[in-house]
Amino acid sequence: MNKEINAYKAKLGMEYSPRVYKFIKNDSNFMYVFAKSLDQSKFLISRQNYQWNEIKIVDEQKGMDNGLTLKEITEGKEPTILGGL
Repeated sequence: MNKEINAYKAKLGMEYSPRVYKFIKNDSNFMYVFAKSLDQSKFLISRQNYQWNEIKIVDEQKGMDNGLTLKEITEGKEPTILGGL
């Protein structure tokens, strides 16, 4: 069934744009990761040995402390860790 769904998506030309994922620790620290999929974001964060307890998808219109939105920050970038606290 998965193979059929993927073939149908390819036929329609469906593409998913990358998203920003927020990895949250117990002590309220967090990291933002820009990735094409949840699996890719987990891979990127695991390379940093970051221990997380919760993952959330962040709205790309979210304003950051520097006055830019996440969409403006990630425009033209490859999947990467954006930073956090």
